[in-house]
Amino acid sequence: MGLRGPQPGTVRKPQNSGRKKGTLNKATVDLKAIARTMEPEATKRLGQLLRSENEAVALGAVKEVYDRAFGKATQVVSGENGGAIYLMVSTGVPHASETD
Repeated sequence: MGLRGPQPGTVRKPQNSGRKKGTLNKATVDLKAIARTMEPEATKRLGQLLRSENEAVALGAVKEVYDRAFGKATQVVSGENGGAIYLMVSTGVPHASETD
């Protein structure tokens, strides 16, 4: 049978704590604004790196351009030999057959 209630050493948060849905994270809003002002310079530099003599640098730049232009490639997740993945979910609430 699983444990009930909070785990030792954890603190319960009030139900309405935290940032409300849709509210921007104040810590990253400023960083994103700064990064957007640097975008033209970063794009120009990325273009320079595409033409690098160093193949590893050029390949890295190509990956960055493709990721931004088309999105990152999806990664398939599978079990052994391409099989299914099974999850065991423990809720801490006993199954009906375990309560008798």
